[in-house]
Amino acid sequence: MTGNSSQSPLSSTQLRHTPKRFEHIFGFGIGDFDNLLQSLHDHTGKRTTSITEEELAEEVSIALLSMRQSMTQEVLSACFGREE
Repeated sequence: MTGNSSQSPLSSTQLRHTPKRFEHIFGFGIGDFDNLLQSLHDHTGKRTTSITEEELAEEVSIALLSMRQSMTQEVLSACFGREE
């Protein structure tokens, strides 16, 4: 992973400051997003002990943006400061 993705205006960390925008972009509220993260962590926690909560939130954010906003891998990489 390269860059500091939590600085991206599309990261869940940044969007939490504007709950309405968060909901419009991801399709559900912050509480539901947190519940999804908790469910994923509970389901995969034993197998993915090296991933942090912030990294999991980033991965879920990227997946949701890709599906909901029809963003290409190139655009997502640029937004989150990652290699393709």
